[in-house]
Amino acid sequence: MTVFAPEVCGLTGKAENATIHPTASINVEDFSVGEGTVIEAGVRINGRKVHIGRNVTISEGVRIGGFQRKELARLTIGDDVLLGERVQIALPEAAIGDYVKIHRQCSLYGQERLAIGHNAWCGETSILNCSGGLYVGNNVGIATRNGIWTHIAHGEVVEGSTLRSFTPTILWHNAWLLPDVTVSSGVEVGEFSVVLANSVVTKSTEPYHLYAGTPASDITDRKRPYDPTSPERRLELMTEFIEEFLRSAHPNASREDDTQSTTWTVDERTSIAVIKIPSCDARDLKRLPEGSLVFGYALRDFPPEWAYFDLKEKTYEKHYTTLERSLMSFLISGLARFVPARNPVLEKEFLAECVSRIRRG
Repeated sequence: MTVFAPEVCGLTGKAENATIHPTASINVEDFSVGEGTVIEAGVRINGRKVHIGRNVTISEGVRIGGFQRKELARLTIGDDVLLGERVQIALPEAAIGDYVKIHRQCSLYGQERLAIGHNAWCGETSILNCSGGLYVGNNVGIATRNGIWTHIAHGEVVEGSTLRSFTPTILWHNAWLLPDVTVSSGVEVGEFSVVLANSVVTKSTEPYHLYAGTPASDITDRKRPYDPTSPERRLELMTEFIEEFLRSAHPNASREDDTQSTTWTVDERTSIAVIKIPSCDARDLKRLPEGSLVFGYALRDFPPEWAYFDLKEKTYEKHYTTLERSLMSFLISGLARFVPARNPVLEKEFLAECVSRIRRG
């Protein structure tokens, strides 16, 4: 049993290069925490196995543990995650991907599992209920005061209540819920679906469609939430984004353009490049320094020393350099989101189980 309770055992300062506040209490059998992580005042973590990644912030007053009679058996948190002030996590099992932001006073609770994919964003005071199991995909946006539900249960069984069910809910990759949305249990919100404010989603939604109202109805014929972008346009946009990023973060970076690429030299050992030719063979391109951040569209045979970002699959080869982290944080704000190529979808078996349970009714 690993017990970090500063008021009892005198632990202060850093543990494994992570900063833990003297008033934090961590009571976990198998506990690991990555470099640069900060656990703030009054945090309480209880469970059997908790693994926290690098450069995570667990803010003041966060509570992490089990739900009712079920202890927290396993919690994994990826890199560069934020848990805002007084977030409550009460679950038997959960996995949270990289660059996830869960803002203050959100409540994640229930007697079944939770998975939250990379780059997801959850606004203040939202409720993520997991009584029937909840899967939140990559890049999902959940605005403030949302309620995501996975059960119907209050009426007394002994009185013959007919309203009692526990069914998973899935928010597929890139779904976006605006403020004050309610999602009913057993619903699949489709990839790139957008649900406008104050809506109530009672039925599954279609990918790339726009919904509004109570109950939510499809209004895509009035406004498309997305227009397709060509490979060439994606590469042009990425060039603009990187130029904007470097103007503020690295104003001394130099730029060079040729027929193959646009390349910025950040320092002697670091470059960023956008390959202008979609679907080309990287072996035919000019050599770039080891550790370069390279953006392309369906490049073939790129060298492993590149941190390659693919604008077709929206994946990247994670090297976790300081420049990579800084640029990722800039892009995630709504410009472009990428997920690790080696672990693009968290908890695949759990997702398949949720899909099966929903679709068989």
